[in-house]
Amino acid sequence: MPFEWIDIKKQKPEHEQAVLIAAGHVVTAAIAELSPFSDAIWWDGCHFSGHRWDWDFDEKDITHWMPMPKPPNVEKEKE
Repeated sequence: MPFEWIDIKKQKPEHEQAVLIAAGHVVTAAIAELSPFSDAIWWDGCHFSGHRWDWDFDEKDITHWMPMPKPPNVEKEKE
């Protein structure tokens, strides 16, 4: 089943969920940081290796998101 974009106005990701986010034609990986005090979401950048950095996207620019796909199942070559 292919992944489909989810409208951020209809559904938010879970707190600290790694997702792909879209702002226009820009797509990047991020971790959702949901505020316990409001409807705000902060987006922390997330490198595909799992490394995180603090780069807050403007919440109003994010229109859609989708769960991160699982990485491919690649067997290590035997030496």
